[in-house]
Amino acid sequence: MSDAAGNGEGRLFDIDDRRDLLARPDVSIVILVRNNLAHTRACIESVRANTRGYECVVVDNGSTDATPAYLKALVAEEPHRFVVARSETNLGFAAGVNLGILLSAGERVCLLNNDTRVPEGWLWRLRAFLDADPALGAVGPMTNAAGGTIQEVKVPEALPDHLDAADRQWFARHLGPVRRVHRLVGFCLLLSRRAVDAVGGLDVRFGLGNFEDDDLGLRIQLAGLALGMVESVLVYHRGSATFASERIDYRSSLMDAWRVFKDKWDLSPDLAYGSLPIGQILAEHGPADAYLPPVWEFSADTLARVAETYLHRGQEQEALRVVTFGRAHFPEAFARLDAGAQ
Repeated sequence: MSDAAGNGEGRLFDIDDRRDLLARPDVSIVILVRNNLAHTRACIESVRANTRGYECVVVDNGSTDATPAYLKALVAEEPHRFVVARSETNLGFAAGVNLGILLSAGERVCLLNNDTRVPEGWLWRLRAFLDADPALGAVGPMTNAAGGTIQEVKVPEALPDHLDAADRQWFARHLGPVRRVHRLVGFCLLLSRRAVDAVGGLDVRFGLGNFEDDDLGLRIQLAGLALGMVESVLVYHRGSATFASERIDYRSSLMDAWRVFKDKWDLSPDLAYGSLPIGQILAEHGPADAYLPPVWEFSADTLARVAETYLHRGQEQEALRVVTFGRAHFPEAFARLDAGAQ
């Protein structure tokens, strides 16, 4: 066990990490889970069956079912492939994903919801499009459920049972260049390491979920990178599985996140849901608004611990960026930390 994200009074998280960090994988797949073992198992087993050249960082957001035992067995079976971080409490979606990003070692990072299933060859195809264009910061596939956005498509085959067949047919019909877009839904999102370094992590102010992916896409673009939709890859997505199982009022959570989004990006409080003025936001903001450290709590103490984790792993540039951010937002606290380090 490693307690790289722990505190002086005991671990905040139990982290089972047996990797050789000198061997950097092509992609780190970050999966956040909370209960819903059937969905998690189906997702992870589809990744194991259909993916090459990856590591998988699974963050357990306080599961109370058999999920911890399943994840422990995964690490025992493939200790150099799987990393598991466990929180005793539900950190929220953005905070949990950030812990996974912090622990990722890959050249690229894929954020994958645990209620998805992936077909054969999905990752190398996404990666090929991402790598082919240095201007791209992130790419995403098509799916059966994406909130009515342009990534949502109808397929004749029954999903997820016939996902591989549906994906092969979809690939044959839709193979073509990546399509530049201004918005990608976060059910499956492949980011370049350059994009991860530029934006840091998700904004924890979005709490349990919703709009953190829109916010991330905006910040990738503010950092000078583009978003791409890969129309020839099809990933199954059940959609809102955790909200349903946890009996969270999805509509209420959505509206709460919408208010946070409007306040953050200086939009009118009266702007109706469904109106997403991406062009306006990009025109009124700049690169200085792109970066947020991958924290699980927005505090000076947490920022210091994230910086320490980066230093522990030899990532000096990432640590410096977190410290610089901390000094700008918590000047008094970081002045005390600097004085104590001398």
